[in-house]
Amino acid sequence: MPQHSVHIAPHMPILEARRCDEEALAEPSHIDTDRTSPGKPNIVYRESPGTADKAINWNIKKKWSNMATISIITFLTPLASTIIAPAVPQILHSFNSSDKTLGSLLVSIYILGYAIGPLFLAPLSEVYGRLPVLNVCTALFLIWSIACALAPNFGSLLVFRILAGVAGACPLAVGGGSIADLFVQDERGLAMSIFIAGPLVGPVVGPVAGGFLAENVGWRWSLWVVAIIVKIIWEILLQGGFE
Repeated sequence: MPQHSVHIAPHMPILEARRCDEEALAEPSHIDTDRTSPGKPNIVYRESPGTADKAINWNIKKKWSNMATISIITFLTPLASTIIAPAVPQILHSFNSSDKTLGSLLVSIYILGYAIGPLFLAPLSEVYGRLPVLNVCTALFLIWSIACALAPNFGSLLVFRILAGVAGACPLAVGGGSIADLFVQDERGLAMSIFIAGPLVGPVVGPVAGGFLAENVGWRWSLWVVAIIVKIIWEILLQGGFE
């Protein structure tokens, strides 16, 4: 008997794998004919509890409304990195400083926050979901943007800028995963191109808008405008979304 047991033991994983495969094949499934096309095999989806709630099964309107929200945030946070650049001389003057090197930190320290944020925000979105992480980061970005607009001195402005950069990196960190959650592979090209436009266009629009605002209403309003728009987007996020 011991010899017989030793002889069978190596085959146990194979038998277990076969049993699992048979159980999987026995599960109900359906063929989604709406996503098929001539020359391509049908796509088979497994039905399971909560399948209808998955983002990839949402209707097209809900998918693109969420996609638009993500894209706007991804446009705003890079815009905030450069919107303050034309106002640097005005900021230095208001804080009684003439150090131009210190002034350049207002932009570069925000970008430093951009580099730090994705290191932990992307993994957190995989654990807790995209929407909770986006909600928290958008709220923090709003808080730090308001803090920047109310900064009493140059040092506090620098601290608030790096914190805003960390929170503002969130849509860039989780955006790609969000698109993968929302769209099947064949539909991701258009969504990704719209998403990528934000980080490219935002830093270009920032100095134009910032220069106009700084000249007409003061440098603090450059940050207030960002905060106001982010507040509106955050309210949209709170109404629902994907996880």
